[in-house]
Amino acid sequence: MDYLKDFLFAFIPLFVAMDIIGALPIYLGLTADMTDAAKKRIVKQATFVAAVIGLAFLFTGKGVFALLGVTVADFKVAGGILLLVLSILDIIKSRDERRVMGNEIGVVPLGMPLIIGPAALAALLAAGNSYGIIQTIIAFGVNLVIVFLGLRFAHGISKVIGRATSIAVSKIMYMLLAAIAVTMIREGLLEIMPGLLGK
Repeated sequence: MDYLKDFLFAFIPLFVAMDIIGALPIYLGLTADMTDAAKKRIVKQATFVAAVIGLAFLFTGKGVFALLGVTVADFKVAGGILLLVLSILDIIKSRDERRVMGNEIGVVPLGMPLIIGPAALAALLAAGNSYGIIQTIIAFGVNLVIVFLGLRFAHGISKVIGRATSIAVSKIMYMLLAAIAVTMIREGLLEIMPGLLGK
């Protein structure tokens, strides 16, 4: 039961941060004039890039922190602030206003930063520290499958839910992410405070 709980606690912040629902309108716009074969290639490329970047960050993040003298509590506070800022920006602005086009859209902007951006990286590392590497990898893998399927069948999904509904759901998800961010900040501060107070 604890294993399932840890999985869910790792899965939910990642699901919110990766925001496949909010990504659909952007993906549809970027691939509007492409053939079905090209769209399949783009989806595979974007998912692969997101997986590599996410796993690399999950396994090397702590090592980088050690070299820089940064603690997990420091990251919780910084990551929480980052998540909070990104959440607020995505609530008040559309995601596509803040994306920059690249030559290979499967890499940039779809793979990074649309699927695995700063918010997802922060949630990934925090989940790995709090709920374990195995649960986090499984949660990340399930989210990648959801992203892959969501992008692959984006045109059908968009016809069912509509662009307006997609945007509305995305805003709600980012409100939830903002609440998770506040929790991260609070937990980080509680871990830091005893050291600052000399306890």
